[in-house]
Amino acid sequence: MRRAGLVFIGLGVCLGACATSLVSDGAALARSSSGTIGPHQAFVGTVDGTTAPGTIALDCPEAVQPGQMGHPVSGQTIGLRTSSTSTPPAGDTGSRGRSVVVRIAGSNSAAVSTLTFTKYGRRSIPTTGLFPCTGAATVTFSPRPTSSSARQVTLVVPLVSPCSGVCAGLRRSEIR
Repeated sequence: MRRAGLVFIGLGVCLGACATSLVSDGAALARSSSGTIGPHQAFVGTVDGTTAPGTIALDCPEAVQPGQMGHPVSGQTIGLRTSSTSTPPAGDTGSRGRSVVVRIAGSNSAAVSTLTFTKYGRRSIPTTGLFPCTGAATVTFSPRPTSSSARQVTLVVPLVSPCSGVCAGLRRSEIR
């Protein structure tokens, strides 16, 4: 009889610890990549899952000439996740924010793609845009509607051409 009581107590302790672990892991997941965008939320932008200077790979000719343009290779993402801090480089949705508009702009004004996020997560970079085969893109994460307390985030991302004209139809993971 005594052993059975100890087994139940041990099981209760394990279940309590496991439930606490699941709740804390679930909260970390929600903080990082899910949920609806709302007012007074700190956020960070990502390119291919990283807040560090990532790159955007383009399908460009083998011998890149000045002024040549290329399409982004499929399989690359732009993301938005909540941040535990609201200090830069984190943005803030401000008092009215319900979405974040992401603008990917090349070094010339004609090269622009936009994505609108109403939930945290990742989205594919559109492959229809044309960007310079050399240089950098500016990726701007702007809360909408804006307010005086809203703060956007801007990442400068190098544009790279690892494909040498052979990327059409390939995903980024197949190129590396």
